[in-house]
Amino acid sequence: MAKGEYSTILAIRLKQARKLSGFTQEEVEEIINISKSSISQYENGKMCPTIDVLGRLAAFYKVSLDWLFGLGTSGNDTMQEDLKTSKEIERKARLERKLERHAKRIGVVNFGNIENNETIYH
Repeated sequence: MAKGEYSTILAIRLKQARKLSGFTQEEVEEIINISKSSISQYENGKMCPTIDVLGRLAAFYKVSLDWLFGLGTSGNDTMQEDLKTSKEIERKARLERKLERHAKRIGVVNFGNIENNETIYH
């Protein structure tokens, strides 16, 4: 990998791991006691976590350090695939927030994961 690629892929993967785990930065802050500001800086590539913090995040998200650094996959398109995946995750998260706001407006108390065909409650 070229200089800086590890830190770039680490930032992308940290954000992916958090979003795939279904946590907000605020929730991660509360649960594992890492400031939201630090989490944001890690995910935007402005700061790299210490090895101890990196280990805590990997354990929390249940991912390997190899995966976080892009070493768990093969091929040259890993970075391109991760960028596409990251954009797709962000798009889905925006849609989920929009759906939640709409559900609250129309009085839906709780709803399940529609992709998995779980029951919708009114």
